[in-house]
Amino acid sequence: MKQLVIKIFTLYLLGVLVLVFPVSGVQGSGRSSYVVVRSPEIECVINNSFAAVKVSFEMENTGSIDWETDFPIEIPDDAFLTNLTIAYNGTYYYGVVKEDEEAQQEYQEAVESGKSAIKIEKRSVTSFSMTLNILESKTMQISYTYHQFLVKELGGFKKSIEPALLLPSDTSTDISVRFEVGSPSMITSANVESPDGWTINYHGTMSFDSSGKVPVSDIGEEIILNYETEATGTDGLMQFHKGQEITYFIHTFAPGMDELGDKPLAKDIVFIVDKSGSMSGNKMTQTKKAFNLIVEELSNENDRFNIISFNSGYDVWKTELQVPEENTVEDAVSYINGLEASGGTNIYESLEAGVDIFDNDTSRMKIIVFLTDGNPTAGLYQAPPTICSKILEK
Repeated sequence: MKQLVIKIFTLYLLGVLVLVFPVSGVQGSGRSSYVVVRSPEIECVINNSFAAVKVSFEMENTGSIDWETDFPIEIPDDAFLTNLTIAYNGTYYYGVVKEDEEAQQEYQEAVESGKSAIKIEKRSVTSFSMTLNILESKTMQISYTYHQFLVKELGGFKKSIEPALLLPSDTSTDISVRFEVGSPSMITSANVESPDGWTINYHGTMSFDSSGKVPVSDIGEEIILNYETEATGTDGLMQFHKGQEITYFIHTFAPGMDELGDKPLAKDIVFIVDKSGSMSGNKMTQTKKAFNLIVEELSNENDRFNIISFNSGYDVWKTELQVPEENTVEDAVSYINGLEASGGTNIYESLEAGVDIFDNDTSRMKIIVFLTDGNPTAGLYQAPPTICSKILEK
């Protein structure tokens, strides 16, 4: 049986995250000493190198009029925002992602009608701006979350938190920061780089936590979590996660030097791209952008690749695996960008064709990157367990 590895990549597109809730009053604007930020907390939960960072705080308007205020947010360039929540008078309100123009209009209409509203607007790849109204002499509890994949490098995993980039400048009390880490393989070492130094609390061999307080005077200081895990082997580790905010599966490869030697791993990669009718609209747009990002990372010294697109049937881009030279990559991107969504979802036959593209060179890792949104609706086999068993027989 040929060695087969399947990976998934997800690309999140963000317009404006907007939240409107029914409170009103007389409004001022700008930044003000009336607005005080209290109880700031940053919690980073890492599960198999997938980090969820939740930032929470209270904003109080100590003035006699409603106040509109704003502050910047800076997140890592490989992270994405997934949640905005407000607690007011015991009721929770949740933000909704909308297109820029629609969100701006909804926010402006709320402000003009005397309602409170909050929006998080994307300024660049890493920069966002949160704008909100706060009722006179009232307090709102605010939280937002971003997610980030951590890449294991020599020395292990690293996660940096800089409170000044995530909290309003009006923050007036010490910041609580907590890390919680779980790993499917043994954790061999961990430490937190901070001005005070934090204790690592291990829970068995595959999880730990660490927490501390950051004085307001040190809000601009960087807190760095470092941890190392055992090597996964060349087959890697597969983990599934389903949460309230996001569902994903991740295949992690972190072989040790004894398995890889001193040379990069040679890889043969087949991209199988769903172009069925259910992929129309944003899904196909996301898929094309995800592919463009992935194919740019291929190495022309160690990698070869090919593409299969499928709906009720399938189409193979090239008859053989290709070296990702500049012209070849441009041709591949043009092929993907030209796909149009229609027809059914023939997963089995497209996977079968993908496996058949690989040769018998055992020195090269065989990888299938399967980009799809749904369940099989066409083809010889449509039950997922049957598809899996038949592919494993290849």
